[in-house]
Amino acid sequence: MKIDLHCHTKKIKKGDPVTRNVTAELFAEKIQNADVEIVAITNHNTFDLEQYRLFKAKVHNFCNVWPGIEIDAYGDQKKKNKPVIFHLILVANPNMADQFKEAVDQLLDGFDVNHSSKYIADICEAVKGLDFLKDNKSQALFDKLVNIFIWDKNTDELYLKFANALELFEKSLEQEENYKDTTLSYMLLFSAAESLLTEGKNEKKLRLSIIWPRLVEITGISKKILV
Repeated sequence: MKIDLHCHTKKIKKGDPVTRNVTAELFAEKIQNADVEIVAITNHNTFDLEQYRLFKAKVHNFCNVWPGIEIDAYGDQKKKNKPVIFHLILVANPNMADQFKEAVDQLLDGFDVNHSSKYIADICEAVKGLDFLKDNKSQALFDKLVNIFIWDKNTDELYLKFANALELFEKSLEQEENYKDTTLSYMLLFSAAESLLTEGKNEKKLRLSIIWPRLVEITGISKKILV
């Protein structure tokens, strides 16, 4: 199964190429030709619910489309006395696209897509109530971890963990796309989650109980292989 969690469908920022403006027909053609079965639409600092519904309907026979966004964000790390800006990708449950839209609109009210950025803790606060996991039990465990991690940790540590997770995630995509090494790709993806959620032995077990079933479900790999 091919999964793309970073897909642009609109030119939003001044530096974005015009080729990012795609029609539903072109979107469907590209997705089908690439044999992608799950894709997240993650345009810069914008979530277009109307376009999301249109594109989702266009490919519903062969691809599951998830709502998402790529936000300009910052933590407490600074360079030359200025916050270090990075891109944070959020992907939501397709069944909660309306709630995701509402949360994003409130978060980005008055936001300049070309020059503004959001503090990472504010982003987490805005979306922490959304259901990003399939079942309520896993969601409750995840919420507990997020609350412990975000609100009980130093914000410098928070930024560094997110930055490390993003780097690992990018490396996992590189291994999959350039080298077709799915085993290493999954290990790196798993390590990205671990870098965010793991502190001690007990939390590692809790993280495993959440991530493993989702990885099995998404990839189709058997539990025997993963163990």
